[in-house]
Amino acid sequence: VYILKNNGNIWVYQTITQQPSFQIKDPGLGTSQIETVGETLYVLKENGNIWRSNMKAAEENVNAKSDDFIQIHVGTETRQITSSGSILYILKKNGNIWTYAPALGQSFQEIYKDGDAEWIKADGGELYFIKRDGTPCRFQQGFSVIEDAIAAKPKDPSVVSVGGKCFAINNDKRAKKLDALGGTVYILTNESKILRYSAETEDLRELTEAGADNKDIAAYYQDLFAIKTDGTVKRYNEGRLKR
Repeated sequence: VYILKNNGNIWVYQTITQQPSFQIKDPGLGTSQIETVGETLYVLKENGNIWRSNMKAAEENVNAKSDDFIQIHVGTETRQITSSGSILYILKKNGNIWTYAPALGQSFQEIYKDGDAEWIKADGGELYFIKRDGTPCRFQQGFSVIEDAIAAKPKDPSVVSVGGKCFAINNDKRAKKLDALGGTVYILTNESKILRYSAETEDLRELTEAGADNKDIAAYYQDLFAIKTDGTVKRYNEGRLKR
């Protein structure tokens, strides 16, 4: 488990040893985000640079020790990073999205140039992002807008299937944050409500059980953890909310 401190230090909690303990991983300052995937740790600095630490020597430096940090991106103006496999997605402050996939023989490539992405989240081979106008999108062979068909049946809270690649959240562009894991995407709206989207079935529905008092969300496969405005945490699982 990696832990990012307020001062920018990175600590690791190791449980594989006989005596689990906290150890400092990086005493450096100016870290704004960390992202872990498998044995790789990506570190985004406040100046926009991106570093990587691998359990194995990286291809850029075959003599690197297993715990060395290697700078993989010297660019600036990086807002956010996300990864769930061999591809690292990079969101720039200008709203464009880049990828970095050395394992696939690809260096840095700009895949989205419309300049309106505000939030990104990778899940398996998919990338989801929110536009600045609040529209949630899915990247798969090009971008398709996640739209909501609930508006067609405002009194029916059941799951509504929508054909094709384009879906709307009642066309009111209200996505504030999203999280995804295992093909399930949860969307927190600016009304503090939560929507659930299935990448497999392309079904989207509002979690009416979650109410409209949600402050933050975290996805864990079919489970959703929601932080409420009063500070309590509830878990959504198979139609039930548990404190």
